[in-house]
Amino acid sequence: MPLKDKLLLEWELLRRAGAAASWLPVGHGLLPSDDLQIRARRYLALAQGIIGLAGAVVLWAAGQIWAQPVAAVLAVATIVLLSGARNWQGFAATLDGLSPAPGDSGMLHRLQTDRLGVSGVMGVALGLALIVAILATVPLRQGSALLVAGLMLGGMAQVHIKATTLPVRREGMQAKLFEITDDGYRVALATTTLALALCLPVLDTGGAVSACAGAILGGQIMRWLSVREMGGYTRETLGAVQVMAMLGAMAGAAI
Repeated sequence: MPLKDKLLLEWELLRRAGAAASWLPVGHGLLPSDDLQIRARRYLALAQGIIGLAGAVVLWAAGQIWAQPVAAVLAVATIVLLSGARNWQGFAATLDGLSPAPGDSGMLHRLQTDRLGVSGVMGVALGLALIVAILATVPLRQGSALLVAGLMLGGMAQVHIKATTLPVRREGMQAKLFEITDDGYRVALATTTLALALCLPVLDTGGAVSACAGAILGGQIMRWLSVREMGGYTRETLGAVQVMAMLGAMAGAAI
């Protein structure tokens, strides 16, 4: 394949990843393709990192005008709005699904309902409050780097789950197919590693290592709960993995 065609293909894959990560019309005009959608997941972490970069710009710019807590709120609002709150919706639904209800038939059944319970609301509120508190107390440069690193590590956690864990169908049957290619996993890991390397001058080595450890811990806890309850992951628990990994990364680096 000529170099120009390869670059055009990679650009299309990035657009598809961006469309999956946000509500922005970056995938407008692209035809549906299961094959390309799977291949596009190599750029899922990068797409999340771009959303984090937008939040970082807002945090830094707003911090030059208003008090840092105000800048932190605006930055968090930016990343939530740009993503369409998709992962936070999944996080809320997963927390509700992990809360047993009398007479139901398990977590998968609870995820199929559209209710928003107390557990989900409280979890989202506490998660967002944690991010705001961290961004309001660390220097602006570090907070900006944390937003980029946190969202990219969250995206990488989603890629890892798709590469190592089977999905659960709504009927409760597992699809015996991992939903990412081997080269896609390597590309996602490489872009995440590069982003962390670029953040090193701000976060320092200890902060970067702590962010990685926190992301792994948060993502794996949610993966374990999902596999224990349902034998795999769903769209909702995948969003919860993203949020938990991001929270773990930011909390770990803030230590």
